[in-house]
Amino acid sequence: MTFANGDTENGVAKKPTKIKSGTAKYHLQTLKTVSNSLAHLLIGLVCIITLFFTFFDGVPVYMPNIHVALSILGYQFLMAEGILSLCPHNAWSAHLTLVHKKRIHWILQIMGSTLAIAGSAIYIEFKTVHWDTLHGQFGKCYIYIGFVLALRII
Repeated sequence: MTFANGDTENGVAKKPTKIKSGTAKYHLQTLKTVSNSLAHLLIGLVCIITLFFTFFDGVPVYMPNIHVALSILGYQFLMAEGILSLCPHNAWSAHLTLVHKKRIHWILQIMGSTLAIAGSAIYIEFKTVHWDTLHGQFGKCYIYIGFVLALRII
């Protein structure tokens, strides 16, 4: 089975074919590449701006700041980049075979989940009353959904 980017299921990459400029396929390919680059840019901006305001007062010794830093790095950076690593138009993973893309995807997802769980656990340990805000209720939903998905994968 061959995929859109030339990868095959056994991990052997085929050489991508050149697309003539000025054609509809060329413009679609360019749009996909620009969209992927824009996604990377927005992920980076969200992470940098959030971490800037998190560390604005210095190194986070305050538990909510550690929660924010670990969660943003886990959810917004590593897990989002893990999803984008499978995209055939992704600049840093386009040359990899499908087997290697899948490995990188899983590694980034596991690292991101670990950071996010650590950030949540730190804040759960810090607070005395739990799930009293809308943010906390969404967090509880993610814990349940993440647990069910983790069991499904295992």
